[in-house]
Amino acid sequence: MSDIRQRLARMALSERARAFAAIGEVVWWVTIVDATLVRHHLEAYDGVMSGQTDADRQLTEETLAGLRFMRNRIGGDPDPGDGHVTSWT
Repeated sequence: MSDIRQRLARMALSERARAFAAIGEVVWWVTIVDATLVRHHLEAYDGVMSGQTDADRQLTEETLAGLRFMRNRIGGDPDPGDGHVTSWT
């Protein structure tokens, strides 16, 4: 993910198609790994989650929920305004 973040920071707005592809791939992989862990390694997953503080666990769960939402909604034509794809919100 760090590699993708660094590549996105260097991409110009004119490279939107490449940026969307990179973002989509990362989001897809994170959500697939999360789902695989929950389905096939639930004990280990729950162990890690229960070892977090309530605030950290909530942040992790909300982040993963946001990524699943993004995965299901990727598309459209964002306009960041400053010419860099990392300004999209």
